[in-house]
Amino acid sequence: MRPLKLTLRGINSYRKEQTIDFETLTSAGLFGIFGPTGSGKSSILDAITLALYARLPRSTKNFITINEETAAVSFLFSITTTETHIYRVERAFRYHKGNAGSTVRNTGASLADMTEDQPRILADRPTEVTQECIRLLGLNSDDFMRTVVLPQGQFSEFLKLKNAERRSMLQRIFHLEQYGMDLTQKISSARQKQELLLSNLDGQVQMFENISRETLQELKEKYAALIKSMKKTTEKKEEAARAFQEADAVRSLLIEYEPVRKKYEEALQKMPAMDEKEQRLNLGKRAAQVRPFAAQAEKSKQDAEDAQRTLSQVQRELQTLLSSCRQLQEEKEAAAEAYALHLPTLLQQEQNFLHAIEQSQSIHTWMNRQKETEEQLLDMQKKLSVLHQKEDEFRREENRLQETILSKEQKAAKIKPSREELHSLEQGHILEESYREKRGLYEEARQETQELRRLLEAEQSELSCLTGQLTSIHDTARRYLTIQQEQLAELSVQLAALTKAKVSVQKDTEELQNRHMALTLRSRLKDGDICPVCGGIHHKDHGMHPDKVIAESSPDTAELSDDASVLLQIQHLQSNAEELTRQEKELEDSRRKTEEQIASASRNLETIHHLLPELSAAFDTDNSASPSGTDDRSAVDSAEIPAAGNFDADTLRLELQNLSTQFLACRERFMQRKEQYDRLLKQNREQYSRLQQSGQEILALRKQWNTENFTETLEAKQAAEKNYDSLQEELHFLRQQMESSRKDREALTAESQALSGQITAARNNITHFRTLIGEAEQKLPGGYSSQTDFSVLLEETKTQRELLERKKDTLEKKYQENAQALQSKREEASAAENQWKLCRKNQKEAEATLRKQLTLAGFSPDAVLEDIYLSEETLTSMETEISKFRETFAKTKERLAYLEEKKQNQNISEEEWKKRKNDMEQASLLLEQQQKEEAVLSNETADCEQKLRQKNKLLQQQKEALHRRGLIRQLEQLFKGNSFIEYVAESRLRYIAAEASVILSSISNGNYELEINENTEFIIRDNKNGGSLRPCDTLSGGETFITSLSLALALSSVIQLNGTAPLELFFLDEGFGNLDDDLLDVVMTSLERLQNTRRSIGIITHVEAIQSRVPVKLIVIPSDDSQNGSHIQMEYS
Repeated sequence: MRPLKLTLRGINSYRKEQTIDFETLTSAGLFGIFGPTGSGKSSILDAITLALYARLPRSTKNFITINEETAAVSFLFSITTTETHIYRVERAFRYHKGNAGSTVRNTGASLADMTEDQPRILADRPTEVTQECIRLLGLNSDDFMRTVVLPQGQFSEFLKLKNAERRSMLQRIFHLEQYGMDLTQKISSARQKQELLLSNLDGQVQMFENISRETLQELKEKYAALIKSMKKTTEKKEEAARAFQEADAVRSLLIEYEPVRKKYEEALQKMPAMDEKEQRLNLGKRAAQVRPFAAQAEKSKQDAEDAQRTLSQVQRELQTLLSSCRQLQEEKEAAAEAYALHLPTLLQQEQNFLHAIEQSQSIHTWMNRQKETEEQLLDMQKKLSVLHQKEDEFRREENRLQETILSKEQKAAKIKPSREELHSLEQGHILEESYREKRGLYEEARQETQELRRLLEAEQSELSCLTGQLTSIHDTARRYLTIQQEQLAELSVQLAALTKAKVSVQKDTEELQNRHMALTLRSRLKDGDICPVCGGIHHKDHGMHPDKVIAESSPDTAELSDDASVLLQIQHLQSNAEELTRQEKELEDSRRKTEEQIASASRNLETIHHLLPELSAAFDTDNSASPSGTDDRSAVDSAEIPAAGNFDADTLRLELQNLSTQFLACRERFMQRKEQYDRLLKQNREQYSRLQQSGQEILALRKQWNTENFTETLEAKQAAEKNYDSLQEELHFLRQQMESSRKDREALTAESQALSGQITAARNNITHFRTLIGEAEQKLPGGYSSQTDFSVLLEETKTQRELLERKKDTLEKKYQENAQALQSKREEASAAENQWKLCRKNQKEAEATLRKQLTLAGFSPDAVLEDIYLSEETLTSMETEISKFRETFAKTKERLAYLEEKKQNQNISEEEWKKRKNDMEQASLLLEQQQKEEAVLSNETADCEQKLRQKNKLLQQQKEALHRRGLIRQLEQLFKGNSFIEYVAESRLRYIAAEASVILSSISNGNYELEINENTEFIIRDNKNGGSLRPCDTLSGGETFITSLSLALALSSVIQLNGTAPLELFFLDEGFGNLDDDLLDVVMTSLERLQNTRRSIGIITHVEAIQSRVPVKLIVIPSDDSQNGSHIQMEYS
């Protein structure tokens, strides 16, 4: 990410809008941001962070400039991966509900891709813009600040940290928790899930306990036997069905024959009635042929009668019209004479009235104009009076405004505040706000520390409880181990004594057997026999009588003197030897079990000693005590420990495993929380010290300016300033009102003068109108005045003339219409007479034709056919009925002949037919039952095959789950403790050291390199002194600076690996004021070597000595008395 342009307004000390051209600023690779303390140098970085993430690195809530309610920032930057894209992000901020004491809200935001000519909006909501910026850069706000800015006070922190602190820092920066407790919890969760999976699989496998290949094979054999039985049943069913079909055919034939025979006999009975109906049908058909001619004759007769009646009616109407026509002619001639007599007089009256209407209209027009002029005169007189009153009011208002302006000018001069005082109070207010913010952060951190202390105490309590439980188990295991060792010693002694007794018994048995054999052999020898042992022929007893031998071998057998007693004694000794062997084996088994329990107890003690080393030292001390003391303690402890046969070592081992896991997890949490608590406690103390220092500064400033609260005093002064500005605005408004009042008064004066002239002109016009009205009234007809309505008289005259004209025209028109009607009626009478004659002729012709047709149809010429007429529907119905009967009779007769021919001698009883039907139904029921059994058995077989496959699949899953559980248990053992996270942290540390070594070598011209020793500590290879290794604490100030800078840059590069876009900017916000001139020269030389086109380095400082070494400078000038806020300017060296 390369910054191009930043525009900000209303943020911290930047009240007015300021624009920073980063393209020019970073053109030389190295640039600086300079300005006094508190001028707003770091606010530039805050503005970039606000634009990208809408939050500040210090979690400041109220960053809007004092006396402003809104703030805005616009940031233009580019990202180059495979290609370069330019983006612009804009945000707007304001106080919630306009209250400066409330939280600042991000009210608007947008992110656009400006690469093309037309911008493309990527997001337009605050949250979406933040998420899109994180996606583009690949870093959140914390990672961005750690990557772009090296904050004040942390420049050499990473180099000086110890191993545990450095590992904790790496774990925090690179989020290595995923390799520690997070990974252990994931493995534990995976183990629990696997155990649950195995439990579920075991339950599912038990559901298929009765499913096996043998069960499936048995079902298949049953299915095959059933299929074979079904085949035989199907054959029986088909045979029974054929027999039933044959019987059913004969039975159906017999059932059909009887109804057909009855139907044929019924048809024979209906035959005479059908013949009679057929004769009537024929008669009706002949009558129907003559019927049209009869109808025509009747119609001709009716037409002749109608024509005669019409002729009589027309002749009567003709006589009436002749009488009316004579009367109308007489009335027409009388109306024409009256019209010619009165028409000249009426026309002369119309001309006179038209002239009078014109004169009357002129008179009324002049009278109306006179009246309007008089009304206008009254209005103008009233307006003139009102204008004079308003002029007086405006003069009084001008006097009142003049007095008010003088009063407010005096008041404003008294309350005008000093710019220098406002600036000083504003600086004090900033310090107080900073103090409150620091105090709030301190209180939050203190509460966090207290909460962490509470958690730490809870962890310590839990750790103490677990330690007590482990100590109890340790004591139990120790006592148990001591008892087992004593039991082992006793068993060893018993086993040794038993072995010795067994050897003695075996030896005595062998001696008895040998002596018994010798005595037996001697007792069988006779004098002169050669001894098979010694070869002698003289046998002396040598004083060795068998009784003496027995007495010497065993005191208990001294009373035995014969061979049977000796043999009994030998058997007794052999039985003792077998019993001793059995006891020896039992003791050996007991000793082996005791040794195993001792080994298990020893392993448990080793585990506890590993967890609690102090118990190991105490145990060694106890073991070095005197034997007598051990015997006494064993005697006491044996009373507290159950017998060996009742002691459950497995339970102890499982309990120890659970406690060990809990103890390790709890101890790790305790160490982490303690480390975090110590760090927070140290930070709180530092914050409190800085807070106290700020408080002292504020108290000194309050004393200097004689105030108790800068904020309240500033608010009061600002309120006074606002009152002054308000008064100035009111004065400006009053002056404008006064000027406006003067102009309005002058306009009223001019309007009054113009209105006076208009009044004089109106009076002259009224006099002229009166003269014209008098002259026009003298020209009206005699006997009428101007008030007469001449238009009504004119209309009455016109009406009389029009009535005469309409009466004459109406009578003329009626006479003409009557004459035309008379002529039409005469023609109508002639036509009616001709029509009557024609109808008479047609009547005679139709009657002659009818008589001829009756003769041809077989009727007499005078016959009446009304009784034998049949309608068309009746004829059709009768013909259809007769035809259908004839057809049905023929079919019935034919079917009866067919059935009689087919029936012949075939016959079957009802019992035989039912028997064959029953046989077929029984076969069908049996086959249906077997089919159901086949379906059930088929489903059982398929279900068995499916369950067998499921069982095999579950067994395979169970096998895989067992294997996976074994792997998870191995991982649990592997990731116990912090060994793995230490390994990951060390690998990251070595990578950072290698990256930093390259940077350090480049900065120092190859004089120094950075390495990691076997204790994972930073060491310096000094190539100026033959490559000798030096600890970091032997470095000088300048060497420490360039080493820390190399580490910081390397750390920034590694953090960037988490992102998606390379960051081409790095800021050093460090206090260079503590460096002497030589060290400052080393620092600047190192920074100049680091600059390149890939990454620009910015220095934020107030040290003026550095400005001459920086090619491009951004000077931040703090706010002055104008209260326009800080502003910036760019300079070149």
